[in-house]
Parts: sequence; C-alpha cells; structure tokens
Amino acid sequence: IEHAQQRASELHKDLEQTERNFTESEQHLNADIQKASGWQAEFDQLAPALELALEAEIVSTETLQAAEESMQQWQQAWDEFNQTSAAPRQQAEVQQSRIQHLEQLMRRLSERHENLATEASSYLASPAEEEMALIQEQLSDAEQARESIENQRVENSAQIETTRSSVKQLSVELDQARSQQQSLNGRRASLEALQQAAMGDDAEKKWLDSKGLGSNPRLVDSVKPSDGWEVAAETVLGSYLQAVAVDDVVANIDLLDDFKKGELLLIGKTGQPAASGNKGKLLSELVSGDAVQGLLGNIYAAETLTEAVALQPSLSPIESVVTREGIWLGSNWLRVARDKDATAGVLKRKQELVNCRSWRHSVRKLPAVSPSSRVPMPTCALNSVVSKFRSSSLKRVKSALIKNSRKSISNSCWSRKI
Repeated sequence: IEHAQQRASELHKDLEQTERNFTESEQHLNADIQKASGWQAEFDQLAPALELALEAEIVSTETLQAAEESMQQWQQAWDEFNQTSAAPRQQAEVQQSRIQHLEQLMRRLSERHENLATEASSYLASPAEEEMALIQEQLSDAEQARESIENQRVENSAQIETTRSSVKQLSVELDQARSQQQSLNGRRASLEALQQAAMGDDAEKKWLDSKGLGSNPRLVDSVKPSDGWEVAAETVLGSYLQAVAVDDVVANIDLLDDFKKGELLLIGKTGQPAASGNKGKLLSELVSGDAVQGLLGNIYAAETLTEAVALQPSLSPIESVVTREGIWLGSNWLRVARDKDATAGVLKRKQELVNCRSWRHSVRKLPAVSPSSRVPMPTCALNSVVSKFRSSSLKRVKSALIKNSRKSISNSCWSRKI
C-alpha cells in the first residue's frame, strides 16, 4: 500500500509536471502563432513594395541602357565635331598671321607717312607760320591754365561751403561742450566738497599738517575695486577709507600724545593676505591697492545674498562674506550700512571725479578751429588772374599778326619791283 501511495504521488507529480509542460508548450505555440501571423502581415505589407522595387529596377536598367546609348552617340558626335573643327582652326591661324603681317605693314606705312609729313612741313614752314604755331601753342596752354583755374575755383567754392557748414556744426558742438563743461564743473565742485568733508574735519587736517602728514595720501586714493563692488568695499572698509598712509605705523605712535579729540586712522603697507580656505572668491581679489589687503583678509565675496547665506554656516569666527549690495555677514552677525557715515559713496565719487577730469583733459586736447585758415583764394582774385593772363596772351597774338602782315606786304612789294 505504501508503495502504491508513493507511486501514486509520483504519478501525480509527473502529471502536474506534464500539465505545466503542456501549458508552457501551449504558451510557446500561441507566441509562435502570433509571431507567424505578424510575419505574414509584414510579408503581405512588403510584397507590394518588393514588386514596385523590382519594377523600378527594370525601369532603371532600361534608363541606364538608354543613357549609355546616348553617351556613345554623344561621344561619336564629339569626335566628329573635333575632326570638323580642326580645319576652321587652321584657317583662323592662317588669317591671324595675315592680320599680323598687314598690321606691321600699316605701321610701317604710318611711320613713313609721318616722316614725309614732317619733311614736307620743314620745307613749307616760314618764320611767320612758326611764330603763329608758337602763339597757338601758348594760347592753348593759356586755355588749359584757365580751365584749371576755373576747376580750382569750383573746388574752392565747394570747400568754402563745406567749411562754413563745418564751422556751424563745430559752433553748435562747442556750445554743447561749454554747457556740459559748466555742469561738470558744478558737479566736480560738489563732489570735491563731499570728498573733503568725508576725509575729516578742519581740526584733524590741521593736526596732520602740523605733524607733516597732511600731504600723505589717504587709503581711498589707492583703493580700486572691480566694477560693481564699490558698495561692498565701502561697507567693509568704512571709516578706514580716510586712513592716512604712512610707511610705518609704529614709528608714528609718538605723534599721538597731543591728539586729544576726533578719530585718527593710520595705515601702513602690508603684503597679500593668505587665503582662509577654498570656500569661494576673496574680496581682496576684487579690490586692489596698497595697504588695503590687510583689512580684507578672511572676507569672501558673494554675488547674491542667497550665495552669502549658503556660505555662512561654513564660516569660522574670523571669517565673513559680503555681497555686491553691501550686505555683510559673519558666522553669527549681519551688518548693513546705507549712507550712515560720511564716507558712504566715497569710492563712487572718486571714480566720478576721475571721469570728470578725463573729460576735461580730452576737451582741452581738441584743436582750435579757425575758419579763416581753411578759406581758399577768393573768387575775385582768381578772376583777376585769369583776365591778366588772357590780356597778355591777346597782346602777344596781335603783335605777332601785325608783324607777320608787315612782312608779307614788304615781300609782295619787293616781288613786284623784281
């Protein structure tokens, strides 16, 4: 019984395996049937195209044969044309040689004609005719000179009109330049007053003069921020912009004994600060100038406030970041200064003063335009030159004609006597 049960279980397992195999085979059969139907449909779609391609191949073969036949006919016609064109080419070469020979013959005949004409004129020429020819030549020269002077007069008239219009345009531009110069002078005066006020009061200036430091440059004179970073530089430097530049700060400490009131800032020369980390661009890379690098150490520069806020968590207590708009952030602090102190806008005013001075310098370099220096000879003077030349030429012609007539009369009388 146990053997029968085992045998039954094995048969049951075999039956299940057979059913699974049958199911898989049936699935494979269905898939194959689907593929066969798809291939049959694709074959049905491609069969017309195949027939069309075969027909097109037949047509192309016929066209190729026709083209080859046409090519052979054209090649035969080209060979016949080359054979027939050889004779006209030879005739053309013969005619070309004859033309060259005739041209040489005509050239020799022309030279012979000129020589004979020259010889005949030498036999027939008389003193009166020679003088008339000379006068005629002088008259033609005078006419050419008159035409040249007339052309020069026309050109001078056009140049006068052009010069007058240029003078009018320059006058308008000069008035505009003067008006702009006056406005710039006023602007420059106000800017210089603001700059002087930002550099300290009179008491501080007097103290600096008494100590021999009045002529020393201020820090603002050497600071040159990149375009767009003026506000950021002013926010960080602040009142340090009016610091007096000295060679050695320690050497000037003894001068502070009698400085009782106000604020005094002295700054010496420093080297380039070391980078505080690879967290971004330092502000010192965007601001150039002597002694300013020591004040910008460990300060990063950010284009926007978003970048500055993203950089703030990684800042150490001695590091900070400032944006283009002048928003200054530290590890746990923020500073924004909007025209609070007298030094606000000092860098922009400095650049504007430089622009004003450069504009005035360029205006002074402009050459002075003198309209009279460009006006050519007046028309009346040209007319007088032409009339004088004409009168002198006519006088010479009249005297030559009278002389020739007298000679001809004397010759006729002498021939009658003979």
